[in-house]
Amino acid sequence: MGAKEVGFLFIIIIVVIILIFGGVWGLWELGLMGWECCKHLLRNKRYEQIVVNNKQVTFESILNIIIVGKTGSGKSTLANVLLGEEKFAEVSGSNSGTKDIQSEDFSWNGKSYRVIDTIGTGDTTGISDEEIKSFIDQLLKNLNGNDIRIFFVYKDRFDKEQVKALQTFQKFKGIFPTISCITIVSSNFVDFRDGERCKADIKRLLQENGSIASVISGCKIIHVDNPPLQYGESASDIRQFSREKLLNHLDEVAFERPDIDVDEIINELRN
Repeated sequence: MGAKEVGFLFIIIIVVIILIFGGVWGLWELGLMGWECCKHLLRNKRYEQIVVNNKQVTFESILNIIIVGKTGSGKSTLANVLLGEEKFAEVSGSNSGTKDIQSEDFSWNGKSYRVIDTIGTGDTTGISDEEIKSFIDQLLKNLNGNDIRIFFVYKDRFDKEQVKALQTFQKFKGIFPTISCITIVSSNFVDFRDGERCKADIKRLLQENGSIASVISGCKIIHVDNPPLQYGESASDIRQFSREKLLNHLDEVAFERPDIDVDEIINELRN
């Protein structure tokens, strides 16, 4: 038994003692608090397998996928593609279909995921501290577990507004050590199954101008195509290819989630 398993077993024993004595003395609130503590530890520590009484116990580990980007970039469509069903409102054009942060869980190849669709956002100029706190609070309430990936979605051209929006989310990456990388997702690339064309597009993007290259050089870039479902069966097939490409991409980085200081986040965003 390793140190991780011993530490976790010790936590379980302490919680059981709290529950037993809480019940014996009528201190049910203390007992319930112990149980809530246990659930919090299970949710916020990455324990996939432990050994209890010589038996191996497996706990579910959920990967959080946070989808961000400008309004109209195809965030909600990408969320539906990842989910494999239509749960997020898709709106064409520059209008936003996402009014509040929404999350849905799904499984794929024996793994559990939570996809989190956010409101369209970019520069924080003109947004109050309370609005930022509300956004962060909603986001934290939708997270489940330690593993987090960010998908920054854009459609067609990566312009100056996209650069500004990406820079905002890169500030979050510097504050949250849990975010080890941001993946830029080109959501409307017809030739996404052609590896050479994808590489050529990345090269073009990096060479387009120096300011863009300096911002995106530290990010991973992936191409997909998510056509509207009203185009018929071919659109569904294309979305399925996109889904598999995205989910295969998600297996690269894992990390743990530390304590989060919301005031520090706001100060960083203001600088």
